[in-house]
Amino acid sequence: MKRFTIISVVATAMLVPALVFGAAGKIAPAKAMVTENTVTIPLEITNQDGLTGVDMALRYSEGVTLKEVTFAGTRVEYFDLKLYHNDAASRTVIIGLIS
Repeated sequence: MKRFTIISVVATAMLVPALVFGAAGKIAPAKAMVTENTVTIPLEITNQDGLTGVDMALRYSEGVTLKEVTFAGTRVEYFDLKLYHNDAASRTVIIGLIS
């Protein structure tokens, strides 16, 4: 019985995120906007249920400099917690949002 419980917990831990994120839809870049030396690439998230939180890590190419992450004018603008952390050494930005 103990072994079955451990397997059940592991299976649940693996399946629940797959089911939750499977219903999330997709994340895709929208049309890029270019001004002088800056390229702005909005991300669009398509989901079936109401959006209450987002946690994602994005990597960008070598030679790119991330200047800013903004939530102004987006559907998450009203969220209570909007965080991001840019790790330039690994070229990764982590975004966290909670409604």
